[in-house]
Order: sequence, then C-alpha cells, then structure tokens
Amino acid sequence: MPISLADLQERMLWSQLKFHSSYLGFFLFAFVLPADTILEKFLKFSLWFGYLPIGVLVYTFPNHIFDLLRYFFMLGGLTILGWNYFVRYKEF
Repeated sequence: MPISLADLQERMLWSQLKFHSSYLGFFLFAFVLPADTILEKFLKFSLWFGYLPIGVLVYTFPNHIFDLLRYFFMLGGLTILGWNYFVRYKEF
C-alpha cells in the first residue's frame, strides 16, 4: 500500500519540529551550564552563537556543507560536555 502525500507531509512537519526543538533546547541549556573553565565557557558561547546560527543556515541556505557542519558541531559539543562532566566526576 503506497504512503499518502498527507502522511509524508505530516512526518516531515514532525521531523522539522523535532530539529527546531533541539536548537531551542541547546540554546536554553547553555544558560544552565557552568562556566568555570575555558572549555565550559567555549561550549556555552558556542551553543549561543554557533549552533543556533548554523541551524538557521541549514534551513535558509540548503547546502550539504551546513548539514555536515551542524553534525560535527553537535558531535563536538556533546564530546566537550561529556569530557567536562568526566573531569568533574573524577575530581569529586
């Protein structure tokens, strides 16, 4: 049975809502991140001034380079976040 056009459009709408929610979530998450070390400050400011503009560029100028940049930006941010909490846990 073929998938209807309305089902595809609904799925696309929910997918875009998910991505937009993640941009908003990471932007707001930066407000509660600690900024004790240089790496934590870098992560905080990069979420405010890096990840959000890249997300806007992905939808306003569709280009594969922005998709890759968004992916590596998210991967790097989550790696920095994990490293920070590993160091904090090790000190504790």
